[in-house]
Amino acid sequence: MPLSLHIYLSYIFLPKFRSIMKLQPIIPSLAVFFCYYFLHAAAEHVVYPSSASSLADQVCKNTTNCTFCEQAIFSDSRAPTADRYVLAYISFGLAYVNATHTLNYTDSLLHNATTPTQAPALRKCRSFYVEAVKALSRAFNDLDSETFSSLDQYARTADGVARRCEGQFVVGSSPLSKMNRNLRGLSEICIVVSALYQASVNY
Repeated sequence: MPLSLHIYLSYIFLPKFRSIMKLQPIIPSLAVFFCYYFLHAAAEHVVYPSSASSLADQVCKNTTNCTFCEQAIFSDSRAPTADRYVLAYISFGLAYVNATHTLNYTDSLLHNATTPTQAPALRKCRSFYVEAVKALSRAFNDLDSETFSSLDQYARTADGVARRCEGQFVVGSSPLSKMNRNLRGLSEICIVVSALYQASVNY
C-alpha cells in the first residue's frame, strides 16, 4: 500500500474512530468501523459546502447522485477548500476503503455460504474486488508521482468490478448490493475528478 494511502486512512478515519470509541463498545477492526461509519453514519459528519461554490461542490453536481457525492466527499473536512489534487486523494481514498472492506466482507460471507449458487458468485466477486483494490492502489501511486493520465482508467475498473459482481447474483439476492452500489457511486466521483486533469475541462 502506498505511504500516502496509509497517511490518508490515518488522517480521515482514525480521529473519528478515537472519538466514537469513547461512546461505543470496542470495534474489532477498521474495516468494521468503516462499514458503520460510511454506510450508516456518514451523513451525520458531513461538512456541506458554503454558499460560495467549491470545486468539490461542482464535482458533485456533475455526478448522477449529487446527494451521495456530497455525503461522501464532504465527510472529509478538507473538501470545501480542496483543489483537484486533494479531491483526487479524497475520492480515490474513499473508493479504496470501500473496495477493501467489501473484499474482507466477501471473505467472511464465503465462510458461511449456505446455497449452491452463492459460493461461486462470492468467489467471483472476491476475484473482482482484488482487481479493484489493486487498481485503486495504483491510482495512489500515480498521484504520488503526479502522473494523472490513468486515473480515469482505474476509476472505471472499479466501477466495472461493482457491476460484474452484482451481475453474478439473481436480481434481489446479492448480499453485496449496497457495497456494489456505493463503489459505483464513489467510482463515478473518481471519474469526474479525473476529468479535472483533462485540458478541455474547465470548472
